[in-house]
Amino acid sequence: MSMPPRRNEKLGLYQDHGVDYYLIVDPNDHAVEAYERNDEGNFQQFEPVNGYEFTLCNNCRISLDVGSIF
Repeated sequence: MSMPPRRNEKLGLYQDHGVDYYLIVDPNDHAVEAYERNDEGNFQQFEPVNGYEFTLCNNCRISLDVGSIF
């Protein structure tokens, strides 16, 4: 899937500055695109299995219920 240019700019900035996760929320389509940093340091899109769960640091995990956003 190719992204609009503005999304690519943000994705590149976040990647360059060490951001581990990047979410794009589309309120019109009630959709979420999720990206995470891979072992090479680049973002890759992923599909959640049981909702979105992220490890922010050693003991800090966050879960996101997409249904609660919309």
